[in-house]
Amino acid sequence: MEMLHENYYLQELSNYRIRSLNLSHNEFSDTAGEYLGQMLGLQSLNLSWNHFNVRGAVALCNGLRTNVTLKKLDVSMNGFGNDGALALGDTLKLNSCLVYVDVSRNGITNEGASRISKGLENNECLQVLKLFLNPVSLEGAYSLILAIKRNPKSRMEDLDISNVLVSEQFVKVLDGVCAIHPQLDVVYKGLQGLSTKKTVSLETNPIKLIQNYTDQNKISVVEFFKSLNPSGLMTMPVGDFRKAIIQQTNIPINRYQARELIKKLEEKNGMVNFSSLI
Repeated sequence: MEMLHENYYLQELSNYRIRSLNLSHNEFSDTAGEYLGQMLGLQSLNLSWNHFNVRGAVALCNGLRTNVTLKKLDVSMNGFGNDGALALGDTLKLNSCLVYVDVSRNGITNEGASRISKGLENNECLQVLKLFLNPVSLEGAYSLILAIKRNPKSRMEDLDISNVLVSEQFVKVLDGVCAIHPQLDVVYKGLQGLSTKKTVSLETNPIKLIQNYTDQNKISVVEFFKSLNPSGLMTMPVGDFRKAIIQQTNIPINRYQARELIKKLEEKNGMVNFSSLI
């Protein structure tokens, strides 16, 4: 009876022109995935903390393959596992709309990360992928960043693997990936064997570096930031800002410092706003 109620409820929802739907912390099970993936018209769907396992994950992803409206999908705290990750990878090969996917804490291992990577090799729209709190190690992290490297049309901006401890060799490879995709930021737990000297270099306050430069050149900090934006406006997309601040040659800003700048300037709509510096 509960399943009948669940499916009737979802079928009724599919008849409405809903754009954003938060169904987190419910008890939707695998059968619900068949309906949710077909809910055309949705732009944002939050299914975190439900009872989706492999069957539901596969059904949901199958429904999303040809979905042309959904931009944001949160399925964190479910049970996708590696088979669900395979379905997600297949979806990313075909879907041309999703820009944000959160599959954190879904029991996805290195095998699952490799399967998602297959989708990243061909995807041209995804910007944010959150995979933290999955049992992924350095091996899985490599497969993800190398997939992005192999995709010249990748728009990835934020890869969250913040429970993974990486090596210095990984960082060198990541430097090469970011040289191709300067808009990309990969968040990981930490670096093995990081020296004190390197730590100081990475943590140098980027605002102080910029203030020193602007003082020497007798311009305002706001003028410096506006010079990074071709439109000359006070706001710009996060990915464009990250790319511009790293590629500019006046001040040596690394990826970690760029991340700190974005934390200070980012608004909730995926834009940075320089007006807070006035």
